[in-house]
Amino acid sequence: THENTLNNVIKILNNPSKNKTLRILTLKQIELTIFNSNGKRLQSHNLTIGNHNINLKKLTSGLYFLQIKTNDNNQKFSYKLLLN
Repeated sequence: THENTLNNVIKILNNPSKNKTLRILTLKQIELTIFNSNGKRLQSHNLTIGNHNINLKKLTSGLYFLQIKTNDNNQKFSYKLLLN
């Protein structure tokens, strides 16, 4: 399923709405892009395998979308992110 495949690529380790830092564990090399609810690209990160902290302090409260693209076979996933 989509959720199981996503879990083989990336794991979200926290709810970033508390300190506006997204902690993730990547299991593959990925490109992570953050979009606002209007589809505007706000941040893009090329991440290697391992633990990463993504600073979201410049983002206001609201709904955002993470696009996760693997570097090995170009799989794409989307993930909703709500910041309070």
